[in-house]
Amino acid sequence: VSSIGKPLWRAGSGMPVCTVPGVQSRPAVIPFGEDKTLVAWQDLSGTQTELYADLLNVFGESEWGRDGKLLASVDGSSESQDLHLARSSSEDILLYLTRVGGPTYSTLLVRRGEVAAKNTAPTQIFEPSDEDLHVFDLSDGWLAIRGTHVQRIVLKDEEVFSSAPLAWIRDFPGIQDVQAVILPEGEIQICWEQVEGIDFDIYGYRGRVE
Repeated sequence: VSSIGKPLWRAGSGMPVCTVPGVQSRPAVIPFGEDKTLVAWQDLSGTQTELYADLLNVFGESEWGRDGKLLASVDGSSESQDLHLARSSSEDILLYLTRVGGPTYSTLLVRRGEVAAKNTAPTQIFEPSDEDLHVFDLSDGWLAIRGTHVQRIVLKDEEVFSSAPLAWIRDFPGIQDVQAVILPEGEIQICWEQVEGIDFDIYGYRGRVE
C-alpha cells in the first residue's frame, strides 16, 4: 500500500509473480532501490531445488520477465527448507537456502546495488543442522550463525566464501533453539537452550565481532 493506505497492486487477489505448473514455495522478499522489491522463491517440481527471483516495480510489474529468472540449482529438493535474503551495508544481497537437518547454501543476487553480472553455483556454508539460520550485516560482509556454528561470509569477485568456523560456543549434545542479536556496540549476544536429561536451562554468550 501507499503512504496513505491506498493499494498500489491489485487489491484482494494480489498480483501474480510466478504461476508456472509445479511447486513454487518459500518466497523471500527484500526492498531494492527506492521503490522496487526483490522476490526470491524455490521450485521443487523436479529432482533439484531451482532458485528463482524477480524484480518488481512499485506497481507489481516484473522487470525480469514473467515467472522470474532462474538463478541456480541445488541437488535434492525438500519442503523442509527455507529461503532468506540478507543485505549488507554496501548494498550486496545474498540468497540463503537452509534445509532442516541439511546444509546451508548461499549465492549472490545483487552486487553494490546492481544485479549480479553472473550467476554462480551456490556455496555450502554450513554442515547439516536442525537449527535456524541467523545472518547479520557487517561492514565487510556478514556474520552467519546456525546452531553453535558461527562464521564470517565475504564476497570475492561475486563469489561467496565462508571463513573457518569461529569457536564461540562448544558444540556438544543438548544445545538447541539458538537465538542471536547484534548490539550497537559491535558486540553479539547469543542465547540458547541447554537440555541435560529432564533439565532445560538457558545459557548465553556475549562477545565482540572483530
